[in-house]
Amino acid sequence: MRLALVIGAIALVAGCATSLPVARGAGPAIKLSEDGLGLTESELRIDFGRAQAGVISAVSALQGAAPRSTGTNTECGAGPVFAATWDNGLTLNFLGGKFLGWVVQSPFEAGYPAGSVALGTAANALGGAITPQQTSLGQEFIAGGLWHLIDDERAQVTTIWAGLTCFFR
Repeated sequence: MRLALVIGAIALVAGCATSLPVARGAGPAIKLSEDGLGLTESELRIDFGRAQAGVISAVSALQGAAPRSTGTNTECGAGPVFAATWDNGLTLNFLGGKFLGWVVQSPFEAGYPAGSVALGTAANALGGAITPQQTSLGQEFIAGGLWHLIDDERAQVTTIWAGLTCFFR
């Protein structure tokens, strides 16, 4: 029943999608992509550009809870960014009432697109194909269409994002 309700909520904001790897765990899990979010158990998606209220409602149904916190950061370069953050490390970013970006940190679990790198991956396990660039945030790189951040102290991928963020460099 819960899956049917979640799929119904997602259908309100869904577009077309391609299949991505499935995350482990009970119930529908979120698939990360460079242009929004999807479900591991269906082709339904929440693409960037969708309305804030519908996206928060659908993702809350998927998470089984409302966001832990919400608020607006008025100091972002793009303008005032509204963010909704869940306890599992997922943050959705909105500008002008539209879903334009997401950020994940541990303990978030998801399906990752081909070529991406999972949260918690050790920096020394990345291989020669990935060349991180040092920034004030740490070491950043793109893989599978997603941005990744290696925390210098922990020497592992601690943050992944796509679309609009409000990182200060």
